[in-house]
Amino acid sequence: MKHSRPRASKHSAANAAAIIRNRLLDHHVGKIELTATQIKAGEVVLDRLMPKLSAIEHTDANPRDTLDPAELVRQLKALFAERPELLAQVIDAAKVEEAPPQLPVPAPAISHGATSAVN
Repeated sequence: MKHSRPRASKHSAANAAAIIRNRLLDHHVGKIELTATQIKAGEVVLDRLMPKLSAIEHTDANPRDTLDPAELVRQLKALFAERPELLAQVIDAAKVEEAPPQLPVPAPAISHGATSAVN
């Protein structure tokens, strides 16, 4: 009969991650001292136990992404009919975005030479 080790559950991995994270935070705020090796080991284990934010895919679809363009136009017309001031705000915002970038105005040059007296 083959004996297998029980696999760590997600719950125990989350507990281990919390313990390591708390120890690293305690070190950060000066409550405890950790060696460089302990800090690096904690970082390595945390990387394996907790997903990085860059690795998490955001899958919530925005309902507006699937709208037919004609339906989107209909909704915008209804919105602007109900609140006409919004149309003016959108147009003004588009004008600001389309405006060419302003070049910085150079500061006046300061002369370090001799100055002449004005009478």
